[in-house]
Amino acid sequence: MIHLLILRWVSTLKLALGRIPKNTHYSLDGFNRLVEPELSKFMAIVGRVQLLTWGLFLFTWRMVEPSLWTYFVEAGWLGCILLILLLIPIHELFHAVVYPLADHKKIVIGLEPKMGVFFAMYYGPLSRNRWLLVYLLPFLLISILPLVLIAFIAIPHWWLLASIFNAGFAAGDLFGFYLILRQVPVHSVVMQDGWDTYWQVGSDVSLLVAEDSPSD
Repeated sequence: MIHLLILRWVSTLKLALGRIPKNTHYSLDGFNRLVEPELSKFMAIVGRVQLLTWGLFLFTWRMVEPSLWTYFVEAGWLGCILLILLLIPIHELFHAVVYPLADHKKIVIGLEPKMGVFFAMYYGPLSRNRWLLVYLLPFLLISILPLVLIAFIAIPHWWLLASIFNAGFAAGDLFGFYLILRQVPVHSVVMQDGWDTYWQVGSDVSLLVAEDSPSD
């Protein structure tokens, strides 16, 4: 029953292929633009963070599970590719579940093929702390949680490998988390507009009025 509800919710989300859509739902007048590196520099920084997280998780799991390399061999290239293809939509859906589920018309999941970037965007206002959770949730559930659980229970090999792969995929999320944590005051509202992020001091999200009609 639960999986049917999840599938029904997923089927209501908007899908996009190509350039990340701009925000057509809200006016950003009065908002401050988050200071971010220009796109090529942003991707270069994310690439370095990715190498760092992959290296850190490979080292950590090698210390925790000496048979780590055997798991990669058992999975093979095909198994690893299939795991990554399955992991990508799960990662994005973990972002999306933090968004207001009832406001699904403002949730967009897609792929920007020129950049090779998958995304799960929400074009409505969220509190600053909720945005921080949006960025962190896939990293916590897929990469960090198995490292905690393995102290108590056996972890399936596929989850161990997913923990490592996902640690690299979360590099952009971790950098975005850092930028918001550093620049945006605690009691603020955050919204996205394509690649850009905007914020405004004030914790009452309900005071922001959407520009689109109720039928949108």
